[in-house]
Amino acid sequence: MSGKPRQVVIVAGEVSGDRLAASLVRRVKELLPNTVFRGVTGPAMRSEGCLSDAYIDDISVMGLSEVVRNLPRLVRLRKALIKTFLNNSPDLFIGIDAPEFNIPIEKKMKGGGVHTIHYGCPQAWAWRSGRAKKFSIAMDSMLALLPFEVDFFEGFGVKTTFVGHPLADKLPLKPLKNEEKQALLFHPDRDLVALMPGSRSHELIRHLGVFLQAAVILNKKRQDLQFVLNLVNEKDLHYAKSVCERFDLNVRICSIDSCQILTAADVAIVASGTVTLESLLCGTPMVVGYKLSLLSFIVISRLVRISNVALPNILSGQQLVPEFIQSAMTAENLADSTINWLSEKGAKANFYQQSRLLHRELVSPQHSAGDLVAEILRG
Repeated sequence: MSGKPRQVVIVAGEVSGDRLAASLVRRVKELLPNTVFRGVTGPAMRSEGCLSDAYIDDISVMGLSEVVRNLPRLVRLRKALIKTFLNNSPDLFIGIDAPEFNIPIEKKMKGGGVHTIHYGCPQAWAWRSGRAKKFSIAMDSMLALLPFEVDFFEGFGVKTTFVGHPLADKLPLKPLKNEEKQALLFHPDRDLVALMPGSRSHELIRHLGVFLQAAVILNKKRQDLQFVLNLVNEKDLHYAKSVCERFDLNVRICSIDSCQILTAADVAIVASGTVTLESLLCGTPMVVGYKLSLLSFIVISRLVRISNVALPNILSGQQLVPEFIQSAMTAENLADSTINWLSEKGAKANFYQQSRLLHRELVSPQHSAGDLVAEILRG
């Protein structure tokens, strides 16, 4: 492989995968500058020089009804991508997130003689565990972000390596919260509540109104509070502003690095997902909410094997943060739990202690994902 540029295909399925991929690409290029990356990309990947065969927005759907509605288009796109990728004869294929979309591609790539990795384990430990039996057929190895995933997937015959989470490496164990709050021009002596309703459009539609209503309730109880609504995608700003206009609330609306906002915040109201891990690593207590379509909720609730959905609760093995799913996600519940965080010093102290312990566990061991990928490319 040393005489020609190495070619790597990456398919990332959502915003968090885009960030994981960008971090990996950056590290591989440090070690092997003569490496070309292409695939399904997001803005972070493109900023690192990845070429685009399609965009993350093309495949980022969640929930049964959403998948069914988009299925014909997704099948056509996947078929076209497989043909493009195989025609380019890459040295390595990496699937990140989106297992329902990625694993069939991985199976075809492996069958075509391409070394295949899945980065960021599918949550088979949470629901539909039986599908893990098929993973060893589709991929050569898996790179795990969470320590307990290694034993789970090794039990199904999948070679799995814990590589840690890039955010745990990047963020300090003791966040500089006051400094970040002042850097973002918030009042340093007033509590800041961050609203993070999700990265997908349907999440924004289902969550934003409830999150804002919770903020209105909070504002009536604590008029000294500051509020910030942070959006993952700038394209959602217009919609968010139109929704905010219906509420009697002074809230700053922005679309910047979520870790900046979470570090500055004293407490956050967040959608279940990767942002809960970000909030944990930023040392910010949170209230978690999530609402699916009714059909998706009925189906998924019958398949789920775990009692909690928020990653801080799963990782800690305790109800570290409150979570409200489906009908329980009311403005009143979100507001009451937020007030509890702001007023109960004992609960906050326990959260800070647990967050630092978990942060240490998620730091990359000796080799990061990028290091291992570079090792594979060297042959």
